[in-house]
Order: sequence, then C-alpha cells, then structure tokens
Amino acid sequence: MNYILQYTKHALKDLKKTKKKNLHDYNKLKEDLEKLRQNPYTSTNINIKSSKCPRCKRMKSGTHRIIYYIHTTKPIIEIVMIIERKKNYRDF
Repeated sequence: MNYILQYTKHALKDLKKTKKKNLHDYNKLKEDLEKLRQNPYTSTNINIKSSKCPRCKRMKSGTHRIIYYIHTTKPIIEIVMIIERKKNYRDF
C-alpha cells in the first residue's frame, strides 16, 4: 500500500535548507522519503518519546533524521521535521 506524504511548514523549510546546503544529502532524503512512502512500518524506524507528538517515529537518512507520524485512519504519513543527526531534539 502506498501512502501519501504530507509535509508541515517546518519540514518543507528544513528540506529546502538541505537542498541549498548539500545536494547529495537532499537526494538521499528524497530516496528515503520514497522508501518511507512505500513502507512506513520498517523495523529500523524508532518511536520517539515526546509530549508534543507521542506517536511520532524517526528514521535515519544519511546525516539527517526524518520525524514523521502515520495516520491510523487514512493512508497518510505526515513529515513533521527533518533535522541533522548531530543536533538534538530541543524543538521537539
């Protein structure tokens, strides 16, 4: 089952920043987002313990992490944030 990807404003901003900074990382992110769209329930994706989004998951993508939420009633994956792995989750 293919899911539909929806991006928050924050995630779109992060994606554009990555595209300007490093095209290789941007291409890796796009590949991984496509893999996520096809199968969001892989074993490598980890749940995040957060009060803002208790059911969010994270996925490694090169030097970045993709924070996302899978809707249970509709085939939609909401991309919440895309952050560099060296940064911590203060905003989240």
